[in-house]
Amino acid sequence: MKNVGLFNAHYRISNHLAGGVEMQLNVTVNTVDKRITGMARISQAINPPLNIISEVHGDYSYMCTMQSCSILVVADGVSPFQPLIRDVPQVYKNLSLRIVMDENWQKGVANYKYCVNNEWHEVNNAQVEIVTNADIHNVERLAATVKNNEKEPVA
Repeated sequence: MKNVGLFNAHYRISNHLAGGVEMQLNVTVNTVDKRITGMARISQAINPPLNIISEVHGDYSYMCTMQSCSILVVADGVSPFQPLIRDVPQVYKNLSLRIVMDENWQKGVANYKYCVNNEWHEVNNAQVEIVTNADIHNVERLAATVKNNEKEPVA
């Protein structure tokens, strides 16, 4: 039987450039369905300041080569602020995210694009890092659970 678990993690995704774009990503990882859900906040210290909020939904897969294993996270985000047209909420995509995480879920590299005023902006090769020490213990358990699930034979 596969290990069951929901794991929370908080990541900072940034190129570490002064005044650059930064994403705070708070997700819950479901190891049964291999899904992630959460919230992202993209900000930048410009005038006017950039502040994009996105509800994130996606999935992950475990990838191994001869040398190492990685986690591929593929997710999209939609704005939680949905305008009404004829009393019907209009959902619009404002984020597309791809992350290659180390097997331990603590760091990685992200490529993403976000939408501001109907214009898409790309960020490539941004560093992904776990934010707090409390999250490190949680992602260590997550990494062990995912690794064990991948080793189990398929019935």
